[in-house]
Amino acid sequence: MKMETNKETKELVEKFGVFLEKAVNFQPVSARIAGYLLISEPPYKTFDEIREYLNVSKSAVSQALNLLVSQNFLDYMTLHGDRKRYFKITANPWLNIIKKDFECMLQFKPLFQEILKQRSDKYPELNNQLKTMISFLEIFEKEIPLIFKKYKIALVSD
Repeated sequence: MKMETNKETKELVEKFGVFLEKAVNFQPVSARIAGYLLISEPPYKTFDEIREYLNVSKSAVSQALNLLVSQNFLDYMTLHGDRKRYFKITANPWLNIIKKDFECMLQFKPLFQEILKQRSDKYPELNNQLKTMISFLEIFEKEIPLIFKKYKIALVSD
């Protein structure tokens, strides 16, 4: 039996798909495609192989693949003598997701600072929560780039 068709593997593809849906707002079919391509060997599959494995419609697979390719999460290749396109995960899309989330998180700090300036002292509990978040984001802003630098990963804002 092929590795991809065993029960544990199918459950892992599903588990990873659910994670991507919740963690990074992937659409269900896109999330399952990502999981399947991560676990499959070889790590590239044709449109039909993906559709058959996931047991979803051609249009659902087509839309998901187009979306994933447009977001640079997937790429495709061809094999010599074969006209089919084989889809595969691009080089380190996970870092792109993390970098994008990092950049988004940093946008909260100036907004929280502006909000805090506008607030009265009437509700110190909420003000303290905002101050804590600002302080956390200041540390985050300083430390995270060092981690990226350590692994020689350029940030979007670099």
